[in-house]
Amino acid sequence: MNRSALTETIRPIRVIAMMLIIAALYLARDVLLPAALAVLLTFLLVPLVNRFRRLGLNRVAAVVVTLILAGGVVAATGYVVANQVFDLTAKLPDYKDNLRNKIRDLRGSGDGLFARLEGTFSELEKELTTTQPSSTTTSTVVPQIAQQPLKVEVTNDGPDFGSMASSITPLFAPLAGGAVTVLLLIFFLLHSDDMRERLMTFAGMRQISLTTAAMDEASTRISGFLRMQALVNALYGVMVAIALLALGVPNALLWGVIGFLMRFVPYIGPWISAAMPTLLAIAVFPGWARPLAVIGALAVIEFITNMILEPWLYGNSAGISSLGVVVAAVFWAWLWGPVGMILAVPVTACLVVLGKHVPQLALLHQLFGTDVYVPVVGRLYQRLLVGDESSAEEIIDEEVTKSSFPAACDSLLMPTLCEIKRDAAAGVIHPSQVHRALHILQLVCDADPSDAPDRPSLLCVAEQNEVDDCAAKLMVCAASRAGVSGRFMSSHALASEVVEAAVTSKASAIVLVQMTPVSAIHSRRLAKSLAGRLATQQRLASFVPGTTRAKAPVDDSVTLESSVEVLVRKLVEQASVKETPDPIPTAAAVALN
Repeated sequence: MNRSALTETIRPIRVIAMMLIIAALYLARDVLLPAALAVLLTFLLVPLVNRFRRLGLNRVAAVVVTLILAGGVVAATGYVVANQVFDLTAKLPDYKDNLRNKIRDLRGSGDGLFARLEGTFSELEKELTTTQPSSTTTSTVVPQIAQQPLKVEVTNDGPDFGSMASSITPLFAPLAGGAVTVLLLIFFLLHSDDMRERLMTFAGMRQISLTTAAMDEASTRISGFLRMQALVNALYGVMVAIALLALGVPNALLWGVIGFLMRFVPYIGPWISAAMPTLLAIAVFPGWARPLAVIGALAVIEFITNMILEPWLYGNSAGISSLGVVVAAVFWAWLWGPVGMILAVPVTACLVVLGKHVPQLALLHQLFGTDVYVPVVGRLYQRLLVGDESSAEEIIDEEVTKSSFPAACDSLLMPTLCEIKRDAAAGVIHPSQVHRALHILQLVCDADPSDAPDRPSLLCVAEQNEVDDCAAKLMVCAASRAGVSGRFMSSHALASEVVEAAVTSKASAIVLVQMTPVSAIHSRRLAKSLAGRLATQQRLASFVPGTTRAKAPVDDSVTLESSVEVLVRKLVEQASVKETPDPIPTAAAVALN
């Protein structure tokens, strides 16, 4: 079985395996969620454990101290939130009158939108009530019921344990999940080194370097991302608390803490944290000026966080692109619910690292990684195929700015033309796409040597097709920008016309331009026709980018050029030598003669 057939056989197996993995992740979410949360907290707390170990504590003591500190932070946060919630609950009844006034203002004088909607619903309700069939048995049943003796039932006012159990039962699952998460966290912190060694042993001795690099990169990315996320969220919570306190919103500290916590949930969390103080401001303050001020302050804080703090502090800490963050949030929220949104970025970061080091998962790194390098030739080629002239011009200008136009020809333009010629010869792209791409290249590079001088220093002859025509024009353009006059001859010209132009122009260099893939027979015939007719001072060269002498389409009598920059430099040096005047003979020189 050949390689292509094997690939076609393995591909559906991989798709089925991926579907089975996704189904297993969904069905085993009750077990995997605590484990994933424990791993996430382990990445966050392991640097603190290592710091305590460097201070002289053993691992058990370092883990205990770390857990005590983390538990203290969680307990203090919970205490503050609980006090603020109780205080807010006690104040809520005081805001009823203000809410009634706001609803009355929204209804307006009866002509507003809410009044029309209320009237419409009232009419519909009345219509439904009148169209229902009236019951004729009511008048006869009521007297019969009234004549029956009343039953007296004695009820027990003691505690209803059944209802208490039914109300407590929904809490068992999250409490059990939290307990499992804490136990796994303690285990992971105590045995992190042992787990690392076991994983490397499982990967095999030959993969130790690869496994170590992948684990170190994943640990660095996730730990750095979690620390920066906690810092950004803390700054966001502080700004929210200060802004709301300045505006007089009650329980500003509560909303700052909630903003800190909710920003761990991507996209949805900030909206939820901003909605609660906004609704409270509507309920507390008379009029609409203060609620609008709260909305404006929260919008400014969100703008500062998204546009300044996150790009500055995050950078590429998680190594995931913006597209990867969105896709990860949607996928893991669908798979594991709200907790999946919290775990989306760390889990996806691990998958991206695996894709970077494991070839079978390279697609994940290519789609969602930030350090994916797209060659500039591929970028320009794609822009040319879709006809994006402005983007193509930006790419070319950026490359020219880095060095020079001849150097950009070598690094960007000529390789792009080779790709176009190769795909056109294979029938991969349509001829109309080829014409459009070459037209854009000539426009962007201003490669139109129509005003060629009669006696040029460079004569570029395109050999095979329109792609070679474009390459020859670009070479003439590069020479003219360097101060060397040039002339272009199309690939449609006959060999006799090329020979006549080369002889009559007396150009110092005649260059046969051909992009790969080349036609060796055509090149040898044209070079043989020119070799015997050129003057002694004229030099015949063949330009084929990226070709060595062993693969040259011409014999040793023709100079091989593979760099536009080198060729233009030679022409400039030759022109400067010709323009240097002969020294004026001095009296001493005359006497010597």
